[in-house]
Amino acid sequence: RPRSIGSGAAVKTSGLVLVDCFVLKAEDGGPANADALAELVISAFRGQTLTEGGASVACIYAERSQGIDDSPWYFVPVKIEWFCYT
Repeated sequence: RPRSIGSGAAVKTSGLVLVDCFVLKAEDGGPANADALAELVISAFRGQTLTEGGASVACIYAERSQGIDDSPWYFVPVKIEWFCYT
């Protein structure tokens, strides 16, 4: 969603990254490992600012939803909101 005010103003762009942390229940340890994977993804993004080519992307928040049993899979959805100015 690009937004700007006035001519020559910086443009703010924001968005969401959705990550589903899947594991096979029987082979990969089930819910506990999916929870651990979700926490690993969250910790990699929460509070981070990534810079490349003069543009900085800031993570506003990273959070998980409740795990979902979809046998033989178990997964935990993770949502990461970000923004940058260009």
